[in-house]
Amino acid sequence: MLNEFGEPIRPEWWGHQFARLVRAAGVGKIRLHGLRHSLALAMLEANVNPADAAALLSHRLEAFLGTYAPDTAERGIARAVAGLSERLADARGA
Repeated sequence: MLNEFGEPIRPEWWGHQFARLVRAAGVGKIRLHGLRHSLALAMLEANVNPADAAALLSHRLEAFLGTYAPDTAERGIARAVAGLSERLADARGA
């Protein structure tokens, strides 16, 4: 990204600008990178396709899931076991 003079904008510029806005808003300390994590978690909670969320954040899918949803596999296994248990209970009761 370039500024109005055609010069590259240094990455730390974004952090400084964000910090200035946070101070002006008086909302306490918020890190710009923290918003990235909040966005990732919000997308997961909204059931956004993880591949799409990873692409938006310029992550590989594996890195996205490992960083923002490390317990996804465990939750999936727990849901599968619960579903199977329910079906077995229904089958026994029928």
